[in-house]
Amino acid sequence: MMDRIDKDVLNDTPKIDISVITVTYNCVDTIERCIKSVINQNHAEYEYIIIDGGSTDGTVEIIEKYREYLSYYVSECDGGIYDAMNKGIKKACGKYIHFLNGDDWYTNDILEVVSDYLNCEIDILYGKVVTVNGGKFSSLSPEPIECIDWKMPMCHQAIFMKNVGQQFDTTYRIAADYKMINEWYNEKRSFQFIPYNIAYYNCGGVSSISVKTKLEITQIAFLAAIKYGKISEPMLNTLTENALDAVNRILFAENENIYQVISFLIEMIKKTDNVIVFGCGKIAETLIPVIEKAGLKITTIVSNNLNDETRRLYSWSVNSPRVLNDVVNSSILVLTESYCDEIVGQIDLMCLDESNDVYTFDELNRNYIRNHCSELIRIANERFGFSLKSIDSE
Repeated sequence: MMDRIDKDVLNDTPKIDISVITVTYNCVDTIERCIKSVINQNHAEYEYIIIDGGSTDGTVEIIEKYREYLSYYVSECDGGIYDAMNKGIKKACGKYIHFLNGDDWYTNDILEVVSDYLNCEIDILYGKVVTVNGGKFSSLSPEPIECIDWKMPMCHQAIFMKNVGQQFDTTYRIAADYKMINEWYNEKRSFQFIPYNIAYYNCGGVSSISVKTKLEITQIAFLAAIKYGKISEPMLNTLTENALDAVNRILFAENENIYQVISFLIEMIKKTDNVIVFGCGKIAETLIPVIEKAGLKITTIVSNNLNDETRRLYSWSVNSPRVLNDVVNSSILVLTESYCDEIVGQIDLMCLDESNDVYTFDELNRNYIRNHCSELIRIANERFGFSLKSIDSE
């Protein structure tokens, strides 16, 4: 690896191809894997910067073991992840910057692959990532770049940005990266996709934090559409739907509207005496006791993921979906945050008795939003700072 170069004495064109920046805080179980994935790269023209937020769990001790490989390292309190990332940008000498989180890690020799595509004409180079969720690995490709007007089309861990010294806007706590990427796109900067997996990205499960990220992204997109003259009725409707969906899910995750949602659910399925729950994750775990308290009779819980941890949920035994072949006159509630469409397709292929009805959490969410639009708009405006007026309820 090249020795540290003082950024103040560099010419306009830095000598290092890539500055890899890892921002860490209390990730003792994963930081060593992350570091090794960087220092084992074949490509020589890179520097490695670690900005630690004052970890107290042993992370610092692990980083110290590899200090000779680091061009810059500091462990101190910061003002949040983007403040820490900005510290890294200030120290970066590479032509391009890549952020690798402390619980993520590079694919083999990817920096050498990426370097073949870097040139002065490209502002953003991006690829794919391998998502890691509960021991499951899946390659995730970016969505069409045009989606950037209303959502983040690529994973941040897949992005190499030209080093122009631009800082993240720290007024945004969880989506400042989207704000910068959105601005670069609307300023006609050059983007190029490469068909390679850049890193393993530990995405974890869907949570209220990820939903809040969606809300912040929607807010940024809303302001950008106005700034760049892109606001239109279809765009406004898309952004409003995204905002209200996020608001509703945040309220749900924070237990502020569960009983209202359940009341609406009862109205949807009140013709059915028997309820079958498909799923045993957080959504099901949250809703099952409320459903029972509301007087609905749950007869069975099923899941595709049967292991020692999921075979029981509360007082229930969790069964294989095969038991659905024998049910009649039941409402099947797909209470999962992810893979709703895939599960519905799975149920369709089972050709169950026509007396059964299938409802998904996504469907419930959409219908609840349509029927409580005014209230959610009020909450979006008052609590989250939007300026929403109306939405087509059709």
